[in-house]
Amino acid sequence: MSAGLVIPGPSEWVSEPEPVRAISFGDLLEGHLARAKELAEARRSGRRPGPTTGFAGLDAMLGGWQRPGLYALHAEGGVGKSALLLQMAVDSGFGALYVSAEMPAEVLFRRHLARANRVNSEILGAGTLDEERERAFAEAGVLQAMKLRILDGTEQAVTPSDISREVRHLRGEYGHVMVVVDSIQPWCESNGAELGLSEYDSIARGIAALRRLATATQSPVWFLSERNKTAREGMGAMAGHRRLAHGPDVVMELVPESDEEAYARGHFGDVQTVTLKVNKNRNGRRGVLKYTLTGGIQEFAEQRWGQAR
Repeated sequence: MSAGLVIPGPSEWVSEPEPVRAISFGDLLEGHLARAKELAEARRSGRRPGPTTGFAGLDAMLGGWQRPGLYALHAEGGVGKSALLLQMAVDSGFGALYVSAEMPAEVLFRRHLARANRVNSEILGAGTLDEERERAFAEAGVLQAMKLRILDGTEQAVTPSDISREVRHLRGEYGHVMVVVDSIQPWCESNGAELGLSEYDSIARGIAALRRLATATQSPVWFLSERNKTAREGMGAMAGHRRLAHGPDVVMELVPESDEEAYARGHFGDVQTVTLKVNKNRNGRRGVLKYTLTGGIQEFAEQRWGQAR
């Protein structure tokens, strides 16, 4: 399935793109009809046409599945961005590639084991379980994430070429791939630093590289973003560059409830309600969804969803 793909390499970070050629709507006709036919066949057979999020409300807002393109999720630290995208990657139904620029692969593994086994993450790998039980939990978690691959960029930069290579392999094995970059600022900085680029220019180049990757591989490519400390909410709250908001096809933000709201709901400590706002969506509708996050087992559960005003 990967034959014929032209995938960005490391030079894509700094090189000028090829000249843009004008096309007519007629040039798009056959590709449009081929995609429509493929989707119709998938619906008739009950197959997923591509990766889904694992959440009925969010999938409906995205048009039923994750279409190829660029997706952004931003929030304050500690709200659950990484937990949400890791859960979606594991539950996507197809291949998934998680590029971690902040969290070591071992930490992601423990987080996944907590959700897979519904066991508090604090006791996993802490030496408090007997060897047999620890192995049983670990093996069960591995079986639930057989289609997931991780590129650990916490000690050295994961380049666009590294991502392209893994996407090509996963596409060949599973047909479609969901890609997650966690998070965009440190990933861009680690690649741009070797080239002497500023943080601002590194982010601009990184967003362009991910866009080319999504287009070339026909994959949904997500990135997580840090919040600007001076901004409250909305698309402009992402830190670093305006392209973080304007470049993606879909922009979402996670907003935690206040302490007062949590007490009013009777949610204490490990359980909290988080709002997911779909602020921009070229693939469907905008809207608001509510989730319950159980922190100890790193699990999101969808509550309800509705149309944005």
